[in-house]
Amino acid sequence: MSTAVTPPPADDPVAVSDIEAELARRVSSFKGTSEGPVLRARMSNLMIYCDSAKLAEEVTAVIPAVAGQHPARVLLLVAEATADTAPVKASVKVWSQTGTKVRICTEQVTLRAAGDAVSELAFAVRGLLIGDLPINLWWAAHVPPALGGAMLSDLAERAQQVIYDSIGWLEPARGVAMMATWLGKFEREPGQGEWSVASDLNWRRLKYWRRLLGQALDPATAPGALTSITDVYVEHGPRAVVQAWELVSWLAARLGWQVRQGRVQPGVEIGWETPGGGPGGVGGGAADRDGATATAGGAGGAAAIRSRARPGVPREHGGGAGVRPERAALTKRANGRPFARFLMLEF
Repeated sequence: MSTAVTPPPADDPVAVSDIEAELARRVSSFKGTSEGPVLRARMSNLMIYCDSAKLAEEVTAVIPAVAGQHPARVLLLVAEATADTAPVKASVKVWSQTGTKVRICTEQVTLRAAGDAVSELAFAVRGLLIGDLPINLWWAAHVPPALGGAMLSDLAERAQQVIYDSIGWLEPARGVAMMATWLGKFEREPGQGEWSVASDLNWRRLKYWRRLLGQALDPATAPGALTSITDVYVEHGPRAVVQAWELVSWLAARLGWQVRQGRVQPGVEIGWETPGGGPGGVGGGAADRDGATATAGGAGGAAAIRSRARPGVPREHGGGAGVRPERAALTKRANGRPFARFLMLEF
């Protein structure tokens, strides 16, 4: 029998001190409408941070689907940057999945604040965390976590996982550079617990591209392809500049190319120069390398990774002012010139 989800009711305001009692009352109310047992399913604490009411509406629409796959206590935090200060206000909702002998309930608490009171959200949510469950933070704001300041630091203090989405960042180059430093601290520095993981949804979207490339360039499928790659061009849309960089960087790593230096022309180009690499692998596992230098006509090779842009679309679509990111390129060069092209991708 298929499982149906009872539509979540509208949020009802409740005092912060009464949240737990109200959740229990809501769950108990399902007992009179169900022949089987009623269970509260909570595999983790899922904190979701939104920096606007509009974003919170978009996220709220997908919460039932997320909780249906991974039941959790959902704690939605909505921060509004306004001149007027509004203290923390709470609302709760409980919905259920039917279609089986057991009615499974999911609970959501929404905390809202505005102006100077936004900083109180992190303290208000702490008392709602279930202590013996993992803590996951979904940073839904369109600002890189590394630029989240005290709010991100407070929310991620005890989190085992931080989930974010790099699509549409207003300053992609700055965001990626800042995230590189932040990730090293969050995942590897002492004091972060036994394990801490940060996951970019943009990287997850590349799963099938990486699988496709791994199969297409497998030595069993295309003998000699890996050793003959000289250019890779990745065409991308205006909001996918970071996604293109991630794919290009992954290809460079699988081919065994190491970054030597970089340069940034804001809104137009970001590039990394790498020395010529040896044969590499694009599939799973570590890339194989024999240490050889790519050559053409006896000259040593070099490589460059670039993301180019052209005028046309505002920066909120992922590029600099008045430009639209259009292409990311991974180029192996000899004598200062590209000497072949191998693969072009478009997404």
